[in-house]
Amino acid sequence: MKKYLSSEEIEPAYPRRVSSKKLDSYAEKLAGWLELEATKSRKQRRNLKQIYTI
Repeated sequence: MKKYLSSEEIEPAYPRRVSSKKLDSYAEKLAGWLELEATKSRKQRRNLKQIYTI
């Protein structure tokens, strides 16, 4: 605490954690599906439940 009081820092800076997410391995596939669905007309698009069952 004394270190921060004597320095001019207002808040201590902590290193940002880098952790992998469970969906990282599927990110490219999901992005592709979303891009494909975005190009379809509104009536031809699948909803989230239909995409989930794929």
